Amino acid sequence: MARLPDLPEELLHQVVSYLQPPPLSLTSTPWGHWPPYLGKYIKTTTERNKDLASLAMTCKQLHERLFATIHKPTNVNSAENSGKLWDNIDANSRIGSSITTANIHGNLSLESVEFIFFLPNIRTVFFRGWSDWEPFDQDTELLDGSGSSPIGSSPVTHLYLTDCGAHEAPLNQMMNWFKELKELWYEASQVEWDGHYAGGEEAPGFTCSAISRALSPLKSSLEKFVFTRNDPNHEGLYYSDAIDLREFSKLRELCVFHVLLVGYSDRNTIWKNLPKSLESLEVWFDDLGYTNFICDGGPAGAETPDWLFGILKHKGEAFPGLGRVRVVSLEWWDMDQDEEGDGESGDATFRLPRELTRALEDKGVSYSVYLHESRRWKEVVEGGMRWDEKWDEGNIEYPRNL
Repeated sequence: MARLPDLPEELLHQVVSYLQPPPLSLTSTPWGHWPPYLGKYIKTTTERNKDLASLAMTCKQLHERLFATIHKPTNVNSAENSGKLWDNIDANSRIGSSITTANIHGNLSLESVEFIFFLPNIRTVFFRGWSDWEPFDQDTELLDGSGSSPIGSSPVTHLYLTDCGAHEAPLNQMMNWFKELKELWYEASQVEWDGHYAGGEEAPGFTCSAISRALSPLKSSLEKFVFTRNDPNHEGLYYSDAIDLREFSKLRELCVFHVLLVGYSDRNTIWKNLPKSLESLEVWFDDLGYTNFICDGGPAGAETPDWLFGILKHKGEAFPGLGRVRVVSLEWWDMDQDEEGDGESGDATFRLPRELTRALEDKGVSYSVYLHESRRWKEVVEGGMRWDEKWDEGNIEYPRNL
């Protein structure tokens, strides 16, 4: 019987493939809950990589053949752990060259993990709990001996920031590192923006305009932006500011919580803040009862979403490639009737405002609207874009099995 190390390369690859985790895919899950889905993926990846590493340790030949595979992902959960990784890479450059994905957590400072962003083949970084208030002096010597981190040289293309309370200056410091970041998934922790700096100066508070400025180095590379928050904190958000992405010339997909896109002022002019390259817009109402897609108590006195009408009105001139819009708002207007025993009788007669569906169809924009498990509509219109993925709608209201 042939030993495992003696197997041909293609057979060994097939054996290893059963232990390797599947590639990350968040497009088939409701993105409003993307952090727990990502957490589940990272947990699965970590467990499978341990099994793979155990297999590689069974003999020297197998370890050599699987060296790059077992070192592709790296997990950093403390400053001590980060220091050990630095030492290991310094002692064996093959480790640094093999790393393509980093999972950083444990409320670490950016300074303690800076070198990871400049490893030669790093492409994806998961960073949870980062909450620096101020940038650091970039005088750390990198492994290549180049000195301070060069602006625009990090090869990372996909960045996932969960429970992120970092303020504008450190955010901007990081964003200046990337050569060509294509996807940013950013979950803001608003409460981290409140308090006082050393010396008693009051912290600025969370604003979307601060996020716009912090992300400005990405305006020539970012293709997909997912922007959410971990808690509907009203006091922590200055509603007069909306995210401004008009100069992000390559941004095609935008998934954003409603209050971060629209706020409470100038709803008719939100379209001015969006880039001409936009093809897909997805908006999620994350604070049930505080902001709704259809307002003022339901169909009888519904207020139409002015922000969306403004976008559709100016589609031709502002973003001619816009092909689809998705809205998720878990609102339920006739709850009192249901409690009296009428059940879901209103669902048979309720329709989206005809003015809205006509505007979407006239502009060639496909739409998907989810307001409740029995109030959902999805239409691919002539000239509009399709949805390649199929959402698990059973997990929209709350992600299960995580």
